[in-house]
Amino acid sequence: MRSFLRLLLVSGAVFAGAHMLLPAKSQNWPVSGALAKNITTSTNTQVKTGAGIFFGLSVNTGQSGDTVTVYDGTDNTGTKIGTYSSAAVGSVQYPIGIQFVVGLFVVTAGGTPADVTVVYY
Repeated sequence: MRSFLRLLLVSGAVFAGAHMLLPAKSQNWPVSGALAKNITTSTNTQVKTGAGIFFGLSVNTGQSGDTVTVYDGTDNTGTKIGTYSSAAVGSVQYPIGIQFVVGLFVVTAGGTPADVTVVYY
């Protein structure tokens, strides 16, 4: 997770709530208040209800043909934020930094479940 947060900082800024934080001198500082939800099954997951920031997605262990779809909503009929491949071998991060209003809902799908971590505020 620490390497994922460092990757978020490489872009030059991190969103927290409705404010943008300027990067610190060191890119090893944590995102204050960030939360993480690890998902290891093919399932529907309500990560958060209400407004927040979707910082990004870390695919810790990928599986061929698996996808992770993220919605602003309380189910998979909400506004789609994006669909991400979890087929990567090894660890890959998708830094996003986008606001959601209704909630953060994630659908993980595929044959053998991938191990993914959703980072949000």
